[in-house]
Amino acid sequence: MARRPEIQWLKRPPDEPRVPYFRHSSPVREAKEAIEVQVKHGSVALHTHSLAADDDDDEVDESAFSAGGDAWVRLNVGGQVFSVSRQTLTLDEHSVLGRMFAVDGALPSARDDSGAVLVDRDPVYFRVILSYLRSGKLLMDNDISLEGVKAEAEYFQLKGLLMLIHSHKTPDLTRSQLIAQRGTITSFEGVRLMGVDLAHLSFTEERFYKARMERVDLTDTNLASCTFRKTSLAHACLIDADCRYAKFSESDLSSACLRHADLPYAQFTAVNLSNASLRDAFCAGTLFQKSCLRGADFTGAVLMQAKFQDCDLRNATLMPREYAGENRYFNVHFTGADIRGAIVNWTDVGKLEKALFRHAKVTEEEYLQIPLSEEQKLFLELHVVQGAQSISSFDDFSEDHSY
Repeated sequence: MARRPEIQWLKRPPDEPRVPYFRHSSPVREAKEAIEVQVKHGSVALHTHSLAADDDDDEVDESAFSAGGDAWVRLNVGGQVFSVSRQTLTLDEHSVLGRMFAVDGALPSARDDSGAVLVDRDPVYFRVILSYLRSGKLLMDNDISLEGVKAEAEYFQLKGLLMLIHSHKTPDLTRSQLIAQRGTITSFEGVRLMGVDLAHLSFTEERFYKARMERVDLTDTNLASCTFRKTSLAHACLIDADCRYAKFSESDLSSACLRHADLPYAQFTAVNLSNASLRDAFCAGTLFQKSCLRGADFTGAVLMQAKFQDCDLRNATLMPREYAGENRYFNVHFTGADIRGAIVNWTDVGKLEKALFRHAKVTEEEYLQIPLSEEQKLFLELHVVQGAQSISSFDDFSEDHSY
């Protein structure tokens, strides 16, 4: 892991008075008497830094800044370089960034070797800060911690962003309000139900579009034939939920718990189910095509006739149970899936008359460790990945075995 650059803030002598912002006549003068900004517990301390008097000996990279509102600034934030207009950085003039990069002030002099201004913060969260300044909206991926964004908003004193974060965390309805208004609610589009207890309720055939339902409790809830499109259900609890024929498309169920859930013929199309628990779930005929199931746990689940074509199943636990006297992998489609690192009972796979693993990816080491004969391995038609290259066990195999 690369070491993050450190900002070397200059120390002001105890007897040296504070110096307010003032306009400099040129970028070179700005660089020679730059204002250092240090944030300490929400307060900003201003110091001056006097450089050598000889202009010829100083090499100032003026490409990182210039006078005027249209200037562009290069920022090195935790090792990642951002190019941002000064106008964007100063949209909130009362924020730390607004004061640091005020048009009538000097830029901080702490730079990296390329001349970019050094900022010792996390670039992951700083990207969200920039998105807010550019759009006025809270735009962030689901894998980014909202608490981390809040901490950065507090650090940079962005009150508008803090208000958005607060509204982002507050659900539109409580459980009692939802029950009381159940007959009058005509749409769940964009509804925010984060963390709300909806256990043991019924939402049959309801449509949820772009709903926010992170950490919602749907234990033993009737969701049969419901539609969830572009809905966030990350870390949601769906233990014992009835999801028969439910449709989940382009939704986020990362780290969701679907233990013992009833999922026959449910559709999870292009869904994020990474690290989700589906232990003992009933997934007969369930569609998971083109979904991310990395690290998902299917221990004890029923997967008969489930479809995992083109799924990312890396490091998943694929140890279902037998059902109705059939092989645990009976008619389960893994065509084109990435199963590298996944736990599979290859002995049971070898007992199938028709194993649907064509083009499924495994590493060369995993392929060699499969406890089957070479003929049985060839019958599987696996795609063997060897380093950056790949070979296929079906390259020389008869097309008569394809399904």
